[in-house]
Order: sequence, then C-alpha cells, then structure tokens
Amino acid sequence: MLAEIFAQQADICRRLGSPFMGRFMDLFAKNWDQSPAVRDMLCAWIGQPDVTAGVLPLRIAGALHALALMKKDAGLCAVYPPNFVADTVLWQAVTDAFHAQGPFVSQWLEFAPQTNEIRRSAAIWAAAQMVHHRFKRPLALYELGASAGLNLNFDRYRVVTERFSSIPNDPILDLAPEWRGQHPTPTPIVVSHRSGVDLNPLDPSCPDDMLRLKAYTWPDQQDRLDRLDLAAPYQTTTVDQEDAAIWLARELRAAPKDSVPFVFSTVAWQYFDAKTQEACRNVLHDGACRVGPVAQFMMETDGRSDSALLSLQIWPSGQMIELGRADYHGRWIDWSLTSDVLTSG
Repeated sequence: MLAEIFAQQADICRRLGSPFMGRFMDLFAKNWDQSPAVRDMLCAWIGQPDVTAGVLPLRIAGALHALALMKKDAGLCAVYPPNFVADTVLWQAVTDAFHAQGPFVSQWLEFAPQTNEIRRSAAIWAAAQMVHHRFKRPLALYELGASAGLNLNFDRYRVVTERFSSIPNDPILDLAPEWRGQHPTPTPIVVSHRSGVDLNPLDPSCPDDMLRLKAYTWPDQQDRLDRLDLAAPYQTTTVDQEDAAIWLARELRAAPKDSVPFVFSTVAWQYFDAKTQEACRNVLHDGACRVGPVAQFMMETDGRSDSALLSLQIWPSGQMIELGRADYHGRWIDWSLTSDVLTSG
C-alpha cells in the first residue's frame, strides 16, 4: 500500500514540475521497507484511516527538507538541490537522516503539510474581476483555509501575461502564469476588508512558521521559495484559528456596508469534512439573504489529478459558474469566460 502511495505522489510531483521530488518519491516507493529506520517509522502509519488523506509522503518530504534548510544534516545538504547526485547517493543520505534525526522526523510527521502557493492568486484575481465587473462595489475578502494568508494580498500581485496585465494597487510582486482561453478585463479592485481563517494558521513574520512554509515547498523549485520571501513581509492580516463555518458566520455579520463579500479557498475546501462544508454553505446563503450578494470562489479538486476546477457561486441564488481550470500550483490557467458573461448573468 505505501509503495503505491509514494508512486502516485511521484507522478503528481513530476506533473507539477518537480523532477527531484519525483525521484525522491520513487526511491521511497521502491526502498521504504529496506531500511529499518525508515520502515519502523512508516509502519506506524499502515492501517491508519488518514494514511492517504494525511499525505504521508509530503509529511516526510517536509521533514527532510526542513533539516536541509536548517542545515541540521550535512548529508542532506550535500544531495539536495541545487546539487545533483545519483539515486543511490540520495537514498543513502535519506536513510542516514532517518537514523541520525529520527526524533525530529517523527515530530514533523505529526503535522499536516501546509503550503501557501502564491501563484494561485492569479486565479483568485481573475474571479474577483468577474465579481467586481458584475457588482461595481468594493470587495470584502474572506479566505477559508488561509494558512499564512499570503493569498489575501492577491490584488497586490501583478498578473503579467502575453495578452494582458492586471492593474494592482501598491504592487508587491509579479505572477506570470501561462494564460489560455478567455480572460477578464483588468481593472483596479477596491478592497474594503481582509480576513482569513485556518485550523492551524501560520504567521509569516515568525521564523518557525516560515520554515514550515518553505519545508513543504519542493526544493528544486527555487522560484516558489523566492516568492515566499518576497510576499511574507507584506502579509500583515491576522489569520484566525477557528472552525471555518463559525468564523464565517461572525465575519459576514460584520461585513462592511456597500461591499460584496468575496469568500475564497484554494485547495482547502476539499479537506473540510462534509458537516463543515454544509455549515459554510448555509452561512453563505443566510448571510447573503441578510447583507446582499455574497460571492464564493473555489479552486479545488473535482477528481482530476492534473488540474483544479475554478468555480464561482453567487449567493443567495446559488448560481454556479464554472470559470475554467488551473494547474494546482498556478503555472497555467485555462479561463472560460470574459467579464461580461457574469455581468449579464
């Protein structure tokens, strides 16, 4: 079972542009039960209901990358990117780290992987453009599963493509996804409020939390690591630690007048249990009945491993619009609609 889980993750890593992580996962798939130190730690996960939902391969990858980033294991530092070594050398360094750093690795395995992929902000920006064009009002931003909240600044990231560029206020950095299909008409967005919630929020100003964000970012994707460093100093919105539905109900009651609440999640909603999802939907409907239209954008899986579905739902009517698809890391976006389509809906 574990071999299959690692092999599946190897394929995902390669599709998402990480050859190193593809090799890393393949080595675990082939060798995890050959080293006593590795086998003993991983066997504790066999039979647990969350062995797949808990993303065990990514927990291991995060633990070892953290050791390399902290320079706590010279062997890993010598084989991690930008260095390139043979598979046998890489696997030896991994097994040595399990022997020498067992307590550290074991402790990291207790935490679910947590990333904050900033490139997803390009898709969030495009959906926000649709809402802005339809309602012509400021947006109040509410992110569910916000992690460190870096995507709450999506309106300050310039989206630059061959066909168009966004118009951010006080820009922080540029995002350059491959843009396919249609695109919204870029206009400045006025943001009246920002807030986020997560069961385990991270603070980008805290070195330990930044280490966690970087550790779960794949080591051969330096551009992603660089974006974290660029964006972190500008994220000053506190992400609350609370149940998403309870938090959202309170936030919508206090939503700024004359603004449209724009509630969004990226690869987070899928981890909410069914009860929480249903509670959130009820809150969105009830909140919209009380304060006016509420928009919910989701970039979430619909069963396809190659990309996420982009969807926008307008409450209280429940109108659902499929906007297109995107690479899970935001490297490309295939957009279906122009801004005018939603305006006339």
